[in-house]
Amino acid sequence: MQRHTMSYVTPAIPLLVSGVSCLAIGFASEMKTFLWMAPGFLATGLVLMLLGLRRRGH
Repeated sequence: MQRHTMSYVTPAIPLLVSGVSCLAIGFASEMKTFLWMAPGFLATGLVLMLLGLRRRGH
């Protein structure tokens, strides 16, 4: 069974967008909740993106 080459990149994109959105909302409205949520989305998205791009290079 062959795996799709974009299997990690596909879920990484919405996570990164959510993280950036949380940062923007948090800084614009000074709501600390969004600033606390953003690193979780960004870290997970970056890890998945790096895994996907590393896997794609092989």
